[in-house]
Amino acid sequence: MGPYIVENNHKVSLEKLSKRLPATAYMSELHIQVCELLAKASCADAELLPVLVNLYVTKSSYTKGLTALIILSRHGALQDVELHSNQSDCVLNTLLGPAIKHIPMPRHQALIDKHHVIRAIGKYITHRIFRLFGSRVKRPSSLVRAWTDKAEQLYSTECVSAHVLVYPYNTNFLRSFSFIRSCYRNHRDFSLCGISYSLRLLARVFWKMHRRDSQMAEYERQALVRHGKELAQLGPQTVFTTDDYEPAGFLFHNVLIAAGIHTTNTCHGIAVYGPHVSASRMVFINSFQQKYYSCRSTFKETKSRIPVPTVDAPTKETRPLCVVYIQGKWNLSRKPYEHLFDRLLKDALQESCRATGLEWFVKSHPDLSTIAKYRISIQHHVKVFNDWSVVESRPVIFINFMSTALYDFRERGVTVLVRDDFIDPGTVFGTGHIVIHRRELTKVLRALQKDGYRKERYIKQKTILLQHRVE
Repeated sequence: MGPYIVENNHKVSLEKLSKRLPATAYMSELHIQVCELLAKASCADAELLPVLVNLYVTKSSYTKGLTALIILSRHGALQDVELHSNQSDCVLNTLLGPAIKHIPMPRHQALIDKHHVIRAIGKYITHRIFRLFGSRVKRPSSLVRAWTDKAEQLYSTECVSAHVLVYPYNTNFLRSFSFIRSCYRNHRDFSLCGISYSLRLLARVFWKMHRRDSQMAEYERQALVRHGKELAQLGPQTVFTTDDYEPAGFLFHNVLIAAGIHTTNTCHGIAVYGPHVSASRMVFINSFQQKYYSCRSTFKETKSRIPVPTVDAPTKETRPLCVVYIQGKWNLSRKPYEHLFDRLLKDALQESCRATGLEWFVKSHPDLSTIAKYRISIQHHVKVFNDWSVVESRPVIFINFMSTALYDFRERGVTVLVRDDFIDPGTVFGTGHIVIHRRELTKVLRALQKDGYRKERYIKQKTILLQHRVE
């Protein structure tokens, strides 16, 4: 068994402990502090240190377990706990507090999860394939780095005028092919592209698996620096990208900026990743991202820009009011808290719609499998759709708790954000939205069902709902 705590004479691994809290708990200053202290204890390379911090923030159940331990102990959910972990974790004593007794383990444990290392193999292969089939680019004035159709939404004008570099999207390879097909159909100036990851360094990661943290950081650093030099040799004046999730992405930008190339980096969703990012111009979706990234990164220029709606407002609303739940992709093994909250919210929504007589639907996530859609449909007796014709000409109340779709569908209807004791969409989306507790759902749907949906009454109704939140 790896690092664990002893709670009421029972052993609980740090990985399991990390799953007691939602992902937003690990988008916090506390989690960054935990990762920084651990990274500084094991890395003396000043350039490699921020890469390692970014990896610990995003790819370590170990560090998340330690953060969860601190949060739960501060809330009184854990008392008189023993922590059995690495000797180096003693640097966290000031954060852990006197209530947690630290007992060092005899053998050092690597902090980066093994499955992320194994995924690096697939990532290496797909990038090699894209490089193999990529064509030579003739000194473009502008480049757009794209993985999926999200790039067309964020850089609609640039995708038409600039050369588009299409990278593999390993989370859902079908979306990569769909985007490539779209580029062909729309006659885009594009080519396939991949990052030149080193097979030698990847082999070293597996050879020294118990010390894989620094090896993974070096693997990412060398690849992104090399790729930055490759693009700099093409001589573009500007590069547009959405690589805020790349652990060593800031080094890629630093290489281009040093070569006199202007880079624009746009956050591709509402989430935040490693705190170290870079760009000549950083574009945020919300103030939460700006505050998070600006603490440890500097930019020449920043901008806040809400994404362009992907669905237009209906021309006529001739059919009855309906409710549409925005389905996220919450993996049970990696995000069990969100997975459970998602299931409980659909259960509550099913009961609320039965009580109010409203018909409800589920809007599928783009990466959701056919089997997952079928399971949702059977379990909750609801229609799952991708095609908006299903709710054509119908006024819609959207139910959401942590999806960027809030911005995509904002012209199509009213969005209600749902929270619980640990998940609060308001911390990410900011103020100015309807945020309610899950147990308020029926009451709010009844209020909106009467006459609160209509545009001329919407602002007034929203104010009423915000004033009457049930704590």
